[in-house]
Amino acid sequence: MKQVVDAVYEDNVFRPQTPVAGVPEHVRLRLVVETAAVEEAPEDLEARIADIERLADAALGGLTPDEEAALQGARLEQQNFFDR
Repeated sequence: MKQVVDAVYEDNVFRPQTPVAGVPEHVRLRLVVETAAVEEAPEDLEARIADIERLADAALGGLTPDEEAALQGARLEQQNFFDR
């Protein structure tokens, strides 16, 4: 079983920020430690999105019409998940 659990490390102990579902007390776990990302300002995020879109457009210049159509179809399906 895999799940992401936000935790705080203090006094040499990882303390989950929410209850951990499906894990009995005293069971051994393997932790992969990753520091939480710092939240970006909305304008920084928009600039990063614009850069990524520009790079993607440049990288897709050599596609065949069929490949372009397949990617466009996937993009349209993706719009159901994002407000863009």
